[in-house]
Amino acid sequence: VVTMSCTGAGELYEVKANGELAKVTAVSCRADGIGSRIFKLHGHGSSESYKDGRLTIEHPSSKAKDVAAYTSVRVNVEITDYPTKKLLGEDLEEDPGAFIPYAADWAYGEEERVTEDIPFGLSARSKLVEVFVSYEPSDLPEDGVGGGRFLEFEAPSDSLFLPMTSSNADQGWVECVNWWNTRSENWSLAFAGKKRLLLHGHEKSGAPRDHEIRITHPKSGATDVAKYSVFHVDLDIDSDNDLSIEDDDGFEDAIEEREPGKIISYDQSGISPGQDYRVPLRLRAWGGGENAVVKLESSNPQAAEVYRSETGGDKVSLPFSFPADSIPALYVDGIAKGMVTFTATLISESSVELAEDKVAALIIQPISFAPGQGRHAGAWISDPCMSQRGNPNYAMRTANGIKNVAKSVGFACTEHEEWCVDPTDGYDDDPGDLTLERFKEMANCGLLLFKGHGSPGVNIPVTFTDTPLGRAAANAWCAGELGMVAGIVPLRYGTFSGVWCYNSWYAANWKSGLDQGNAIVFWQSCHSAERDGTSDSVEQSAGGRWRIAWGPSSDIEGTVSDSESASVVRGSLEIMAKEPSARPAELALVAGRSFLYGTCRTSGNPWTTLCPGPVPDGGCYPKGALKKGESALGCMILDTFLDDTWSPEELLKAGDGAPAEAGIAPVWLRQEGCEHPYGVRFEICKESDEAVEVTVSHQRVRNWGVNCKDVPFMKNGIEGVDDMMWEMSAPGRALDADGSAPNNSDLKWRY
Repeated sequence: VVTMSCTGAGELYEVKANGELAKVTAVSCRADGIGSRIFKLHGHGSSESYKDGRLTIEHPSSKAKDVAAYTSVRVNVEITDYPTKKLLGEDLEEDPGAFIPYAADWAYGEEERVTEDIPFGLSARSKLVEVFVSYEPSDLPEDGVGGGRFLEFEAPSDSLFLPMTSSNADQGWVECVNWWNTRSENWSLAFAGKKRLLLHGHEKSGAPRDHEIRITHPKSGATDVAKYSVFHVDLDIDSDNDLSIEDDDGFEDAIEEREPGKIISYDQSGISPGQDYRVPLRLRAWGGGENAVVKLESSNPQAAEVYRSETGGDKVSLPFSFPADSIPALYVDGIAKGMVTFTATLISESSVELAEDKVAALIIQPISFAPGQGRHAGAWISDPCMSQRGNPNYAMRTANGIKNVAKSVGFACTEHEEWCVDPTDGYDDDPGDLTLERFKEMANCGLLLFKGHGSPGVNIPVTFTDTPLGRAAANAWCAGELGMVAGIVPLRYGTFSGVWCYNSWYAANWKSGLDQGNAIVFWQSCHSAERDGTSDSVEQSAGGRWRIAWGPSSDIEGTVSDSESASVVRGSLEIMAKEPSARPAELALVAGRSFLYGTCRTSGNPWTTLCPGPVPDGGCYPKGALKKGESALGCMILDTFLDDTWSPEELLKAGDGAPAEAGIAPVWLRQEGCEHPYGVRFEICKESDEAVEVTVSHQRVRNWGVNCKDVPFMKNGIEGVDDMMWEMSAPGRALDADGSAPNNSDLKWRY
């Protein structure tokens, strides 16, 4: 008879005839029968020390004995469940496994990277998942007969990282699997206790538990597996403002939370075709299990709204939760100035917040048009005030006063401009320099003041004496355009003979030019605005982008005085030129409401400016400091559409050298649906810790106008050109960098 026993961490099983296993602690049997029996040893626990397990067979009668030593090896990989911040137990680490965040949800390039550093910035490290590897017993030999690896690591590429400490105490990381596989086979990785690794959610999951980490001790075959799912929520908007959303995580993800974010203007209807738009907001989610939802929130619901439709209704009232597996197309509509941050949070069925992603947007006022190229200021003055009629000096002083106002707001006033004055206004038959040809040329003005007589439905641009000579002069002035069909006739006007221009004449001769030139028109004449409930007005017929006129609520009202109109003209223009927050026409009028009288009427597009200027609250980004290696979107945002005769590289300079020296490559900044730019944008990755100053030339930045590119002017050597000569030859008007005329300063900022 012999006996066989097992001690240590293993369990002994005998294989029965039917193949089943039966656990045994000790076996006694005839010595001649032991050889036909089959036993299996199961490493049920881990040995306390190397070879501390014993299988012993003994012949009691003779005391003959033989012993086989064994070591029950246990390797253990423990994984942290990111939502709970706890290590999963053995019964959970494979099913359901751990949930970890997708690494690309967190910003790249936040700090300088070194060779073998972990491939994301400092803030993202808090999103990494701890993994611990251990083995037992602790005194396992590091090598053995035949060499071979002490441990083997298997994990998805670029996911498992091993912290390393260099000689200068700097912390670094190496990609564990690739690094370990490049070591020689007899190279050891023995360690005491637990080895800490960091898990990086490098690839999004396509199914639950589709990623795993496996640790194996090849000599014993001991292995352990931890499975995990990479959940992901991805909220994207056109953060780099290139009119598209990137398909893959890249520069846009790196800057999507930094201001300005996506630049959106509100209330674009009527500004230009295609400008009343909504901006796509892309929301996607992976992982999180069944019945997971994505909650979308807004930091500033007063600035922007979210819709399911690009053009129609179906507004989404935020916060709102979408099923993670059926998120609709979404669009952002700007409704008021301000910064807004949208946050998307992936929430599991058990209400655990798994991941979040954010994007920022800057809502600005609508982009304006300014009077176009070649269109400076003009005035038509045939009606000095009642007490000054017949006083040539008064009429000229009026004209010169208007010129001074026009010059003060950035309009060049030269001998080539249309400043047409009749100093006597009906006291003689000499109209001065008021001729029909020059009257037609007024349609080419960008800023126009009409100071003349008016009655409902008609304006009287010029008057003569009520005598046979005066009536003959009136007929001659009309120069063949007589008759109601043409819309211009000589008729008696009070005690004078006047030339009457009906709305049809203005519509045929002025409207096209003033509309195309985005003109600002002041009608300092009685009954020039439409009457209540009608559209019968010279103001509407003659055109122009922004119009101020005097209109009645009945046929006997709607007169205007010299002092009244002078207050409106000077007040509105000076506010537009000198109040940075009130540059568009409507805002200027709101700011100066005190100078608007009861019968003064305004119409046209309120988003009309005199020249380009920074948007309110500053149009230069980035605003905050950038460290070396940080990424950002740089841009100059102006409130007026620009002439693109120059290339963006010619507008913007960084430091004392070419733009490329500061890592800047400017391109035009445009809105969806607009062919005209309103600024420049460039991508930044700071190459050093030194601040970089950006300068935008005020001379080169001009507002857009009709046929800008057809205007001949020299681009070379422009810095030496006299300002007045530049105004006469170049399209548009110069950048007003500080928001206060004259426009003679460059726009500068530092980052």
